[in-house]
Amino acid sequence: MNNKTKIYFIYISALLHQAIIQGVRPMVSLLAGDLHASVLEIGLIAASFSFIPLFLAYRAGKIIDRFHGNLPIVFGIFTVAVSLILPFLFHNLYILYVSQTLSGIAHLFVVIALQNSLGLFVPIKQRDHYFGWFSFWVSGGQLIGPLVGGIISESGIYNTFLVFSIISFAVTLLCLLLLRSKKMKDREQEKVKEKVDETKPQYTSIDLIKIPGMFKSISASMIVQFSKDVLITYFPLFAASRGASTTLIGALLSVQGVTAMLIRVLQGSILKLANRYTVLFISLLISGLCFAFIPFHNSYYYWTLLFLLLGAGMGLAQPLSTVAVVNLSPTGYSGRALSIRITGNRMAQSASPILFGVIAQLVGIGSIFFICGAIIFSGSFYIKTGEKDEA
Repeated sequence: MNNKTKIYFIYISALLHQAIIQGVRPMVSLLAGDLHASVLEIGLIAASFSFIPLFLAYRAGKIIDRFHGNLPIVFGIFTVAVSLILPFLFHNLYILYVSQTLSGIAHLFVVIALQNSLGLFVPIKQRDHYFGWFSFWVSGGQLIGPLVGGIISESGIYNTFLVFSIISFAVTLLCLLLLRSKKMKDREQEKVKEKVDETKPQYTSIDLIKIPGMFKSISASMIVQFSKDVLITYFPLFAASRGASTTLIGALLSVQGVTAMLIRVLQGSILKLANRYTVLFISLLISGLCFAFIPFHNSYYYWTLLFLLLGAGMGLAQPLSTVAVVNLSPTGYSGRALSIRITGNRMAQSASPILFGVIAQLVGIGSIFFICGAIIFSGSFYIKTGEKDEA
């Protein structure tokens, strides 16, 4: 199996995996409610998806670096399949905790392993092009999953878990095809292996973060992640308070998602016009301004324009920061570096709803967007200084 074919397998695996995860997660809350869980219990079950993986990310990165991504991909997707069949077989809340914890750990392995494998398969000068397409397929899965999950759930919530579990088992078989090739990248991969074996560099997580430009790249990813969670969590509440219908709110969020998906196809071409950190700077700058301007007007057309720009800005910043992390990683350490990035994202994802929830209580929900916009705006100038760090 040549590298081109493997890349398409990575894309398809990413699409299906994201569709499965995003299709099932909304059903978890509904199923927990049917099992008479309290609101607090539902929150704890949802949090179990990301809480334990937060502490396992770096270890997962070490495993992925050791096995070059192939086995972790298969392990991760197989574990997702197992985690989803459990609620179908055993109808109780404790199983939901187990299911979501397993699913979160597996998701961590799959995401890091797919990104790491892609980084190893493609030449450094083409990474932005291929990672742009990778993010496109991921976004496609995130859009398709909830729609398909909702349709399946009409015949019963448990059926959603069963169907997606079967699909996960099928994807596992698909990914096993990646193992048929003994070499990931022939001569180049042999050189990597030899270099790691001979020099045996010892980098801790702190050492990786201290690499010039690494912390800025991880920070850019965290900024995007926390702002996305603020948008998804609080914009529906804000828009509803201004009289917007749920259909309108959903349409605006879809506009942002579709724009983010489409801009990633152009990532390679955009980087021909300016260097990575200049593009990151502009993307975050525009995103920060759009966030700050959200409360200033209630027009549908006004919000649509802002969400188009937000989709383009945040949609471009995420894969750009991912490629920066891969490029800055020492040989044999890209999986660990990506795991640190994922850890940062999960921390931002966990903290932002709580932090801005407190802010909303103190000074009103509209102020959230101005404060978030100011953070993104300020952060863009910090990220801009990273252009001298990347080789």
